[in-house]
Amino acid sequence: MANEIQADETHPDYCSSDANVFIRSSDRVVFNLHSDNLKVHTNAIPFDSFSSTTNIADFGESSEVLAVLFKFLYPTPPLPSLARADTPFSLLKQVAYAAHKYQIAAAMVVADIQMELSANQDPASVLGYAYRYFNNDSRIDDIAVLTITETPECIFEELPIDGFAKWFIQGAITIKGAAASAAERKFPF
Repeated sequence: MANEIQADETHPDYCSSDANVFIRSSDRVVFNLHSDNLKVHTNAIPFDSFSSTTNIADFGESSEVLAVLFKFLYPTPPLPSLARADTPFSLLKQVAYAAHKYQIAAAMVVADIQMELSANQDPASVLGYAYRYFNNDSRIDDIAVLTITETPECIFEELPIDGFAKWFIQGAITIKGAAASAAERKFPF
């Protein structure tokens, strides 16, 4: 039954009995974490407010996303690379956004690199991500070039309005410049 309340299960990789922070994923999987690891790796998760089994924090991400993200809190080999061929782009994208949302620095760095390297897979999504999180306009511009065949509607879905306006104006300037350049060429026929 779709509305039936399911009992929570504990993630098998995050089931430590000495954990003192408890986080529940959107699919009702509980992660038992340690506040010391959270203190070291992020200051965006207010772990003091959910440090008992009766006070569990509900996160909006799935257990699949949180399991990858929380590996960065426990930096023991193997660290998640997010670059494996079998890692779907959709998972990479969700982990990347969650890394920034919860300010887990190591995950943010890895996710930023992998998102940029994945720009050919989904240029519009990566452009939206880059616009939000990259502080380097040339990196954003390099990704924007890949969106030349995307529809404005597709880009509009990914970018905030100021980013969309910049993308649209830059595209018009690029097209106008290319047309002017083509008109000035002298062809031998």
